[in-house]
Amino acid sequence: MKAYFAAHRYGNATGADLWAALGEASNLDVGAIMNSWLEQPGYPVVDAKVVDGQLTLSQHQFFVGDGVDQDRKWQIPLNGNYAATPQIMKDARVVLGDYADLRQQAGEPFRLNVGNESHFIVNYDDTLRADLLTTSADLDAISQLQLLQDLRLLADGRQVSYADLVPLLKDFAESPATVVNAALYRIAGTLTQFVTPESTEEAQLRKLYDQLSAKQVARLGWTPRAGESNDDQLTRPYVLSAALYAKNPAAIEAAHQLFTDNQADLGALPADIRAMVLANEVKHYGSTELFEALLNAYRQTPDASFKSAIRAALTSTPDAALIKRVIEPLKTPIPSSHKTCVVGTGAC
Repeated sequence: MKAYFAAHRYGNATGADLWAALGEASNLDVGAIMNSWLEQPGYPVVDAKVVDGQLTLSQHQFFVGDGVDQDRKWQIPLNGNYAATPQIMKDARVVLGDYADLRQQAGEPFRLNVGNESHFIVNYDDTLRADLLTTSADLDAISQLQLLQDLRLLADGRQVSYADLVPLLKDFAESPATVVNAALYRIAGTLTQFVTPESTEEAQLRKLYDQLSAKQVARLGWTPRAGESNDDQLTRPYVLSAALYAKNPAAIEAAHQLFTDNQADLGALPADIRAMVLANEVKHYGSTELFEALLNAYRQTPDASFKSAIRAALTSTPDAALIKRVIEPLKTPIPSSHKTCVVGTGAC
């Protein structure tokens, strides 16, 4: 960067000038690398497969939904952990060598994008993924996040099945890292879109949620503990929400007890669990009196966070008559005197 600034001080420069300076310092053709990323749309998937015993890499464009492959190629910094992995993948396909020999030499499963610093998705085949998952507990949080994130994107792009992800979730369920739990429960949350409410399949999904969250709920509990980490504080809502979705009896009772203990001042409930506690109460212990009390609290409190928690709770009621109470006001036309109009457009 010093050479770049010195060469172009008091003058104009282009992107190509910057790439040239970076290339000279790194002994890489940075211009060609950058042009492959900046002059075409999208970003790539790198497929890592064992083909006839050979560790093989190939690249193609990632799509969610319909897309037409234009045979685009990127110059991809692979950041692989095997010595045979090229620094930059320029071609559509690269063969690294006999996988068994490479695996023995390295003494660890094959990985790409170590550190999650490059902008591409890795799609390991069944052999490589199974090998990698044997060491999942030893991976750092960013590497675990990367695995889950890549698998979710591949499932969104229909390159793998969400059904294939289900057995893998348990390998990450005890992570103390918020980033891992956020990725895990994002996948788990997507699974709810594949089941019909109150069906056998939903019952099975609830069991999965219970299995994923049980040890973390036991470890963290419902309320903050002295000296706990930020990760613990941020992970707690994920696992408690999962336990409640699972209809875990102990979780339902614990939330009810918190409601009872704080009934005189519900706004004093910890903000990160307040919505869950209120929704649990409305779902499992609800009544017209509770509904009216929460509605009254909503009207009176100036606390936006508390209002949001009450909204979530009221709309969680299973009572058809109370649901109607929530919906009816939405059908009432807004008086013209209460409308906000954009001056000069006629739009209100």
